[in-house]
Amino acid sequence: MTEEQKRPIIEKMLAATQQEMKTEPNMSESPIRHLASVCPTTKYCCPVYCAGCSYTPPLTNGARPLEQNDLNALVSVNAATPPTSSTCSKCFTGFTMSKQKTCSCVGDVDITFTKCSACTSNKFFDAENKKCAPCAGYVPKDKFSCKTCKAGEFYKVATSTCVACVGDVNATYTGCNACSGNFYFDASQKKCVKCVGIVSADRLSCKPPCDPGFYLVDGPRPLNGNMDQNNQVCVECIGDVDALYKTCSPCINNRAFDATNKKCYPCIGIVSNATKTCTPCAANKNFDVENYVCLDCPGTVVEKVTCEPCGIGSTAVNTYFVSTECKECKGTSGTEPKSIYPTKCAKCLGNTGIDFYNGAKKACDECIGDISGGIDRTVCTACTGTKWFNGKACVNCIGDVSTDKKDCSSCTGTKYFDGTKCTECKGDVSIDRKVCDACKNNTYFNNSACVKCYGYVDNAGAC
Repeated sequence: MTEEQKRPIIEKMLAATQQEMKTEPNMSESPIRHLASVCPTTKYCCPVYCAGCSYTPPLTNGARPLEQNDLNALVSVNAATPPTSSTCSKCFTGFTMSKQKTCSCVGDVDITFTKCSACTSNKFFDAENKKCAPCAGYVPKDKFSCKTCKAGEFYKVATSTCVACVGDVNATYTGCNACSGNFYFDASQKKCVKCVGIVSADRLSCKPPCDPGFYLVDGPRPLNGNMDQNNQVCVECIGDVDALYKTCSPCINNRAFDATNKKCYPCIGIVSNATKTCTPCAANKNFDVENYVCLDCPGTVVEKVTCEPCGIGSTAVNTYFVSTECKECKGTSGTEPKSIYPTKCAKCLGNTGIDFYNGAKKACDECIGDISGGIDRTVCTACTGTKWFNGKACVNCIGDVSTDKKDCSSCTGTKYFDGTKCTECKGDVSIDRKVCDACKNNTYFNNSACVKCYGYVDNAGAC
């Protein structure tokens, strides 16, 4: 292939390379695709992070080896399968060359992938993610690990143990700085805290300048006209005292004053303007947290601030409001004029007086039987045996009772009531239909009554 024939191919490949250089490097791809520049020739590329390399391809058809160019020998971002058989002779700044002639970075690689920066103070090299990571603890010189301790402890390098610090742990987490000046050690926060008052000799406590509920104000100006801290006096505060004991903030936004703990607290009720005391809402009132007033609640007060009216929510099943609470209406609940919630309860009587309160249904129901349970009429006992329901109660039936117990059919014709039902009588039936008399005195049953036999009656009752 002549130089003239090679030229358009090379120009095309160089144009593609220039386009690749405009592409933002993808940090998540494999290292061989990281570096954003061009290869030294159109035929080979250097290994990743390598600043100089050499490559001698095999001779093909007597062609001479390619000229080597170690400048800007970088892997193309979008190279599909760049050759990797070249030998690295020099790594970029900060990278380390291995015995296998490969470059690696124990630190952070910059955006051009040509510079490796070691992990800075309080950072260690995260080998899994191949980058520096912050460490809230001690980082050894090799930067390959992070030794952390509990809050308020420092790492003692000599013994490789965590030790409690009565003071402030230093910036490298390897020592403890004792509290000094106007600071004392707060065991709950495990650090030195500024004391507004007097620090104890052991620096483990701070005596406030005033008792709880008091704050500092300037006293009378001395004769020399100069004011200093010694001229301040403690004055009682009906409100909240700030951490420096310099300000007293009155209780606002419906907050009351707790005389025991000497501070303001949210009041679920009405706050007195004069005494700043809190009066809770009455039992049948809920507190309006937006307008700071107690409201009448025609239902159940939940957690002092919510009103669940009777007839809705958990009280939706046949309840009505009585005095201060919702109660089950053993009847039919209803509303008074100008009320949207049930406030009255009608007993189960109905037009016929047969209704009873069915507790399972929470409603009045028809009772085919006897009603009991007092004025609430809560028990319905169904008619049994030979009794039937006559519209008001269960009564005895001298005859046959229907399946629904609503009808009683009297015995007729030649039938009589045998105590449980109507039965055929082969004889004379009494007027009340309760007795069946067999035929006697030379009479026989002719399928309707006993009649005289003008002959004799045999043992089978025939004439």
